[in-house]
Amino acid sequence: MPDCVTIPVIDLGPYLAEAPGALDRAAEELRFALTEIGFYFIVNHGVPPALIHDVFRQAVRFHAQGLDKKLAIKLNKHNVGYLPLQGDTLRTSVVETVTKANLNEALFVARDLPLDHPDVLADRRFRSANQWPADLPGLREKRSAIPFVAALMEPTWKLKSFLTSPFLWHRAWRAEPCRERMRQR
Repeated sequence: MPDCVTIPVIDLGPYLAEAPGALDRAAEELRFALTEIGFYFIVNHGVPPALIHDVFRQAVRFHAQGLDKKLAIKLNKHNVGYLPLQGDTLRTSVVETVTKANLNEALFVARDLPLDHPDVLADRRFRSANQWPADLPGLREKRSAIPFVAALMEPTWKLKSFLTSPFLWHRAWRAEPCRERMRQR
């Protein structure tokens, strides 16, 4: 029986190395994580550890600022910027009706588009320039957020065939016993 308590760890290494059966295993693990738990860890994705470390260091610097400075770049309609503590209530649970605000804060960044990009000028939803703190050098520059986002994009392109595989989506819709077990808690 699947473990409905432990955060799933999905190892993309075998899939990216084109190992036999790796798509099957990764698809099943991802389906379970998405339909039964709601989040997961990915390992062996190809993003360099030094870059991950630097992004975490920059995140600590950002969150150490006062609330007024963080709110200067409050989350916008493009889902880019700072989301304050208790700034959102996620109401997508199929297990329980959620009424309490989330107890987390976050800085959301995306692929950085220039201010003169056609999608930015047209105000196309979710295609905007990032919001950056005015007085926190290093967050955006060379070894931090932008290179990190670019590094995340690389395995994403490699995963395109994985994520669009009919096999994956067939597996994603199979029922598992965990949902019922979670409802009974």
